[in-house]
Amino acid sequence: EIETPQIATLFYNISGPSLKLNNEFLNDVTLNIYNISGQLIYYSNVNSLQLISLSELTKFSTGTYVYKITSGKHTQTGKFSIY
Repeated sequence: EIETPQIATLFYNISGPSLKLNNEFLNDVTLNIYNISGQLIYYSNVNSLQLISLSELTKFSTGTYVYKITSGKHTQTGKFSIY
């Protein structure tokens, strides 16, 4: 079985959820964030940032969101919550 490399790791700190990008994927990264209904609410090309604070990107309402990160042929998805 071939293991797909992780583009980022989701973690929570005092300011809310953040994504830490894997050093291998610091260039040409696209971040999409969707609300729980599947509507795209945020889109960005991320260039060489190692840490992305999801709660500071926009003024998200409390709730659960889905992120999709794409770098070349690799894609990673996950969920996070804003309290």
